[in-house]
Amino acid sequence: MSENVGTLESYEVELETKENEGQKKIIDTVQHNKTYLEDCILLCSVFPSDYEFTEEMLIWQWIAESSINLSDGEIEEVYIQCFDTLLNLDYIVPSGYDNFVDQMKYKVGDKLTLFLQNQPLEPKVQKCLDSKQTDTTKVEHLSLAFKEIDLINFGILKQCIRLHTLIIHRCYGSKVNYLPPDLFLELKALHILNLSHTNIKELPSSVENLKEVRYLDVSETPIKWLTESILCLSHLQTLKLDGCLSLVGLPKCTSKLVNLRHLVLDIARQLQSMPEGIGNLSKLRTLGAFLVGDGEGTRIGELKNMNSLGGSLRLLNLENVLTREEAAEAYLCNKHGLKKIELQWSDLQDEKNPNEEEILNSLQPPSGIQELKILFYSGGVFPSWISNPSFGELVNITLYRCRYCDKLPSLGELPSLKVLNVIENNEVKEISSFFCRKESNEDHVAFPKLEKLSFDSMSELEKWTGLTPGDFPCLSDLIIQYCPKLIGVSFLSHLVSLSHLEISCCPKISCLPEGGLPLALESLMIKDCPKLKERCCNEQCEDWSKVARVPAFYIDNEKVYV
Repeated sequence: MSENVGTLESYEVELETKENEGQKKIIDTVQHNKTYLEDCILLCSVFPSDYEFTEEMLIWQWIAESSINLSDGEIEEVYIQCFDTLLNLDYIVPSGYDNFVDQMKYKVGDKLTLFLQNQPLEPKVQKCLDSKQTDTTKVEHLSLAFKEIDLINFGILKQCIRLHTLIIHRCYGSKVNYLPPDLFLELKALHILNLSHTNIKELPSSVENLKEVRYLDVSETPIKWLTESILCLSHLQTLKLDGCLSLVGLPKCTSKLVNLRHLVLDIARQLQSMPEGIGNLSKLRTLGAFLVGDGEGTRIGELKNMNSLGGSLRLLNLENVLTREEAAEAYLCNKHGLKKIELQWSDLQDEKNPNEEEILNSLQPPSGIQELKILFYSGGVFPSWISNPSFGELVNITLYRCRYCDKLPSLGELPSLKVLNVIENNEVKEISSFFCRKESNEDHVAFPKLEKLSFDSMSELEKWTGLTPGDFPCLSDLIIQYCPKLIGVSFLSHLVSLSHLEISCCPKISCLPEGGLPLALESLMIKDCPKLKERCCNEQCEDWSKVARVPAFYIDNEKVYV
């Protein structure tokens, strides 16, 4: 593949003129992975100028085209290095952050476009088809806009029998919403098929001939279903269906696509249940969510052998797990590639369920997770594992509507925790010293890295005690809202690093702490706290001296000038 791309020597020379240590590392990567880089550049050369991609999307496509004889992990590492190198060379440039997928998106940079102008890419790489000028039997990588499809005969496309990559991208105003049934009869060499953001409503029946396809992307299309014939795509590694709002489900044969590594869709919104026997997909690395069912082939035990899962995983409908033994069958702690885990029960449960305590205790995540969310848990006690300092990379925790827990877990010993959100834990009346530390570790500085803390809608919370000097040394943002029974805020004087404080809808708070507010405080917002407002709204108020030095002070959304 690389024979048509030329070399990267000119940019090695450019980099060698710079003495920056980081640039030297790029040179080493270029020299070590030159063949892979040239293959990566060749695939990028077919992308339309407005084509956006995430890092993982591009790497999955490179892997789909790859002939490297390495393990999955080793191949991915090679292409991560290639991506970083092309990014450092400005061959790939950021195009903006996509908040919906929570990832940066990229596009081909002008520097790569300029580099490719001097490379003999044709006839292998084409961005249009002309039967008079193009030897279609030699085309390997092709991208077409729908406006071009409107103008060409699909018969020309069928002649591209050596085609490895086909990207048909959107074009506003195009009337094409189908592909001919026999389109793929002769395109048997295809590895990458990307129909995303088009008007395609279904895949043609001839898709069953694409036995070599590794990457299939029909995201953001009005497609309603996938035919059972995709079972023939025995080498399929990536299936992208995100944004297919009309999708009614996955075909039953999905669980037989045993080489599938990435199944990308919004499972919670697009599916009502998982395909039966999905546990057969033991190579799966991207899943996103798992809807726990109560029938054969859909229970949580299907996760048992999916130990290659990485990234994020939401476990939904956990009310369908009936015993701790069943929960343990998920072997969640063995999935070391997972970084974000969400454990969610139904929000319709209206009574305490002690059985869920044993179930949650059996759902201990791997020690390397970075983010944990627990939602609608109806047990009365949090599991002991949540306090374990061995979660050394855990930086973000959310406890949402754990309505029957009357005590918050002891989280102060988590060494890396930076963000903590506690929402609608309505049985908690007091936050005590246990929240900061266990009795056996009284000398420990609580929450050594915590930066942001939020208590929201704690209807029974009356007081927060148990802080000692030195606790929360890094806390900069604190939000307390909708805590109607909270009486005092004496704890504030211990938070020496606090720079932003919001107190809202806490009508029983009647004054600021005697010791005053932290000297680091730069922003104070008080809203719907009538007693507190009376104490600090002007110079005649008793607590005015405590707020007078705060640069940005707001009461009920209006700035108070001090």
